[in-house]
Amino acid sequence: MDGTGKMLTTFAAQFSTYRPVRVISYPTDQALGYEDLIALVVSMARKDSFVIVGESFSGPIAIEVAATLRNVVGLVLASSFARHPAPSFLTPMARIVDLAWIPNSMIVAGLLGSAATPELADRLGRVLAGLPREVIRRRTIEVLQSTSEIGFARFIAPSCVYMDDSIAWSTKE
Repeated sequence: MDGTGKMLTTFAAQFSTYRPVRVISYPTDQALGYEDLIALVVSMARKDSFVIVGESFSGPIAIEVAATLRNVVGLVLASSFARHPAPSFLTPMARIVDLAWIPNSMIVAGLLGSAATPELADRLGRVLAGLPREVIRRRTIEVLQSTSEIGFARFIAPSCVYMDDSIAWSTKE
C-alpha cells in the first residue's frame, strides 16, 4: 500500500544480481488514484522488453501496464490482487475513517497476514507512518474499488502470481 518501493529493497537487491531492476516509487505528496499511477508508470517504463512486478497495492497497476504496453513480456504479482476480496461496501467507510484511529498492529496484520514477520511488520509500520493520511486514504479507496481482472484478461504473455507461499503460473497465448 505504500508505493514507495521501500518494501521491495531486499527483493530488488537479490534480483538485481540476475537482471537489471528498476523500482518506480509513487509520489507521496499527491493522493493519486490508480488511473494517474498507471499513466505515471507507463510514462516511465522501459522502451525495450521487460517483466513487470506488482506487489500488493501495485498489482492492479502492473496488470493494467502489462495490458497496455506491448513490450511487457511477463507479469509477476506478489501478494496482490486483480479485484480486492474485501466487500465494496467498505469503500464509503474508507472515505470517512481516519486510519490514524486504527492501531498500527491491526493495519499491519491486515496488509501482511501470515507473512508478518517482526522485521517486515516493523518496516511496513515505519513506511506507512511516513505517508500522508490523504495518500493512504486514497490508496485504500482505490484498492477497494479495484477491477483490474479485465486488464488481466487482455494480457497475453506469461504471468505468475505469488501468494502465501503458493505460486500459480499462466502461459496464455
